[in-house]
Amino acid sequence: MKSSLTLIPFDLLIKFEPQGAWLSHVSEIHGIDHLARVFILQELICGLLEQQGKTVNREAVRWAAMAHDVGRLEDGLDLEHGKRSAQWIKENLHEHMTPELLDMVTYTVHWHVPNDDEAPVMTTELAVLKDADGLDRVRLGDFDASFLRTTAALELVDTAKRLYE
Repeated sequence: MKSSLTLIPFDLLIKFEPQGAWLSHVSEIHGIDHLARVFILQELICGLLEQQGKTVNREAVRWAAMAHDVGRLEDGLDLEHGKRSAQWIKENLHEHMTPELLDMVTYTVHWHVPNDDEAPVMTTELAVLKDADGLDRVRLGDFDASFLRTTAALELVDTAKRLYE
């Protein structure tokens, strides 16, 4: 696999740059750096999925990646942060999206926390966000590739490690 972080246009990174003011607390674990890495990883996963002929709504996953943890109250176990993050997106980012896109983004963010079998539907977008977020667990030392949902994400484990380093 040939992947390069330079394939992501700079203007795209700027358009979807998460803001520190969005976060409810200062965090070394789930802060801006994490949101940026998840954004980059989802871009790479989406690109690989598209090469495999799969369809993914990249705009939805981009918005979801940049704001999926804004509802976190702490870095520990916070099972409700997906719901809070989805509500925050509805209240603060709705003007940037069509109603249909907003629904897809908030669904993806809401269900990124619970176990896969709890989500009403495992959409491609949800799988991508969960995999990008999961790949960034390399920073915590508890990464487990068996939790990844896509073959594309499996191809990016070394990239996730290099991105964190």
